[in-house]
Amino acid sequence: MDVKRMLTLVFGLALVSFVAKKLVWYMNPPFRPHHSWYAYDYSTVNYIQFFILFLLNDKLNFVKITQDEGYKVATRYRDRNSSGRTPVTGQDLQRLGPWNEARFGMFIHWGIYSVAAGEWKGQDIDGIGEWIQFRAEIPIDEYEKLAPQFNPVKFNAKEWVGLAKDAGMKYLTITSKHHDGFAMYDSAVSEYDIIDATPFGRDPMKELADACHEADISLCFYYSQDQDWHRPDASGNSWDFSQPMNDRDFDHYLNNKVKPQLKEILTNYGPIGLIWFDTPVLITPEQSADLVNYV
Repeated sequence: MDVKRMLTLVFGLALVSFVAKKLVWYMNPPFRPHHSWYAYDYSTVNYIQFFILFLLNDKLNFVKITQDEGYKVATRYRDRNSSGRTPVTGQDLQRLGPWNEARFGMFIHWGIYSVAAGEWKGQDIDGIGEWIQFRAEIPIDEYEKLAPQFNPVKFNAKEWVGLAKDAGMKYLTITSKHHDGFAMYDSAVSEYDIIDATPFGRDPMKELADACHEADISLCFYYSQDQDWHRPDASGNSWDFSQPMNDRDFDHYLNNKVKPQLKEILTNYGPIGLIWFDTPVLITPEQSADLVNYV
């Protein structure tokens, strides 16, 4: 197959993807805008497109997509293996023991992006809700205005944990800080948190910790260790911060925000089942290993 035919196939598939998603969107208004099978990130057609691009990469010699172009990924897909290592030692297996035994748990994404609910300035933004700041390239000073609107007065930690318990789940993982940089707990490291920046006035992570421990559910925290769209020294935000990603002082971010906040969530909420890290971009394998050892 020559290059012209390959490109025609790829762009044809993209058109089919676009039309299919729009048709489903119009036919299913209750599911708008982004939490369904056809969501931009996870639709079947987009997986097919990615697979074709993967197969054709060597033939077409696609150029690198950098953090400051397009999707803003640091390297080509094959330049970095972020899959981790295969557990082989007794220590590895011991560490993974509780995880393998638990098998079934709840994963919650929750943050001030819930206020936007996938919509910005009257427009539906493609993608999962927690990525709206990135997708719409919302300036920090505008995105921060979501915090005063975040007041989940009906939040009930015991109900959430009870739902997990009744379903037979063994653990509950929740976003302590997602890529937007907002801490969903009372952090002394930054005032960009649920206590200082919202009218809610409660620490939901503390309430979940108490409920989890009472119900014998393992509380686990997701923490975005690489992307932080609120910081100039982390990865992700190129619309507020013009400095190239690879020139940023990532060590400063690790030592002055990541590690101090990890210490907070690991020491202030009782026993923690695990820390879930995500999307390595600037962090090196050595820094990743150091962070694991720190935890």
